Amino acid sequence: MGRAGKRLSDQNRNVVSVRITDEELEELQGLMTATSKSVSELLKEAFRTYIEQYPLPEDAHLPERTGSEHHDTFPR
Repeated sequence: MGRAGKRLSDQNRNVVSVRITDEELEELQGLMTATSKSVSELLKEAFRTYIEQYPLPEDAHLPERTGSEHHDTFPR
């Protein structure tokens, strides 16, 4: 079980941690208040917007996932 009794679906089981400045946190908190969205909702939306604007090249080679990896950074 996840927070507040919610079950995490297989699609939402991954957690990404990011360090941000105090100013960025204040901006994020302002966005959360203004939009009534959670941090997760805002960051997922930002990620989707980014990948729509900057799609991966078709010849990009992504690492295969086995489901058991834990990476602090993406392989380069």
